[in-house]
Amino acid sequence: MLLLAVLVTVVYGGYVEAELGLVAPYAYAIGFGFVVCLLGSVLLHELGHALTARRYGIGVRGITLELLGGYTEMDRDAPSPRVDALVSLAGPAVSLVLGAAATAAAFALPDRTVAGEIAFQLAVSNVLVAIFNVLPGLPLDGGRALRAGLWALLKDRNRATEFAAWAGRGIALLTAMAVLTLYWLNLLTVFGLLFILLVVFTLWQGAGQSIRLARMTRRFPLVDLRTLARPLFAVPSGTPLAEAQRRAGAADRAGDALAVADAGGRLVA
Repeated sequence: MLLLAVLVTVVYGGYVEAELGLVAPYAYAIGFGFVVCLLGSVLLHELGHALTARRYGIGVRGITLELLGGYTEMDRDAPSPRVDALVSLAGPAVSLVLGAAATAAAFALPDRTVAGEIAFQLAVSNVLVAIFNVLPGLPLDGGRALRAGLWALLKDRNRATEFAAWAGRGIALLTAMAVLTLYWLNLLTVFGLLFILLVVFTLWQGAGQSIRLARMTRRFPLVDLRTLARPLFAVPSGTPLAEAQRRAGAADRAGDALAVADAGGRLVA
């Protein structure tokens, strides 16, 4: 993320220097300010997910910010397809509102000014994020909404997740083909090509992780905890191992797992 932030700062600072005629230190300071504004946009997008999740009783453990997007970690899955869809679409809705506000600011501010240029770039970035994010494939928000719809239809969250994740891999491949075509037609710079290919790689990785998680979660009902559980024979902390084994044998519980308990009888190891 730091490397990407430096790259965007340098590229956008050079653009501001050429377009607005500012000297290098100020131009690159504006480039860094644009990076901060992007991170702020990502934070507000993720807060849309987080606050909607909390509205429906889902706890939020934290928010991870990246320049290409973010991730809101929740303490449990949505209880129903409806809640899953609402939480998923809250982020793109925030980005769309930010894009609309930045567009209004860009029209209101004078042309060829720093504030007007940043407002225009934020308008474009937020609108693009909102549109791209609602594409129907995991790990995009639109993929989560697609999963919610399939979940309601199939009554199986894991199958819905796997289907939406394969759709996400399809979107990643189509995006890669589109960006390579634009570059071949000289409609995209090398920087734009590398930036979008990085997004494509992130999409592919995220979709693959969703597929693996769905396949693993599907196996949970096959696990019989009774066959895996073993009874515990607890001894006080500080008991030598040989003495613990002797006590277990004397109690005819030599096959039990040994556990260590504190003075209050609570298991500690």
